[in-house]
Amino acid sequence: MRLSAEGLCAEAGTRPVLAGVSFTVATGELVAIVGPSGSGKSALLRALLGLLPFHPGLTGGRVIVDGEPVEPSRLRGRVVSKLYQDARGSLDPLSTVAASIRRAGGDPGACLQRAGLGDASPVATRYPHELSGGMAQRAALAVALAAASPVLVCDEPTTGLDAPVQREILAELRSLREHAVVLVTHDLELVDPACDRVYVLDGGRVVDEAPRPSSLRGSGRALWQATLALRRRRA
Repeated sequence: MRLSAEGLCAEAGTRPVLAGVSFTVATGELVAIVGPSGSGKSALLRALLGLLPFHPGLTGGRVIVDGEPVEPSRLRGRVVSKLYQDARGSLDPLSTVAASIRRAGGDPGACLQRAGLGDASPVATRYPHELSGGMAQRAALAVALAAASPVLVCDEPTTGLDAPVQREILAELRSLREHAVVLVTHDLELVDPACDRVYVLDGGRVVDEAPRPSSLRGSGRALWQATLALRRRRA
């Protein structure tokens, strides 16, 4: 399965939010979307799901799935599922994890195992408020996988987690070879060895593209160098 965005444009009122954004992801790939705050990363994910929260919203471009144009609102759930930054907030606070997985159409044991928790994980019987940050993110991943959508879009899923947990979550996403994974992230160093392609957004446009962050040579090179400098200051 191959999903392509071709020249996506979006506006909030008269303000451009996306200005001709194009990218491609295929089954077995993990593609990273990076860029500074306000660059259009989250808007791009919302555009793919037909969930832009402003008017007029998507004003140009198209989404292609296996060579056929598809209306973004028809992708939601069928073709594309989303993993949110706020894992606990995305889970039903009144349902156990297992109940949420069943409601999404999946088998709790199988989905929890694919999310790295094991098919007999005690997480299945717990409620979101009973989970640690890392467990909540894995539980949210299990719920997202329950829909069996071929594309998984992830909006900063490692933010706020400890470094070892971040690496574990990324490893789980990387292992989903039967899915096409689109990952929005600020942490270029984290995804550098794992992604198949990186797109750098700025001002609602793709300003750079490379197989991995460390090989960026255009506008994204400064973002990569800033990431390394910040990591050195924290060390």
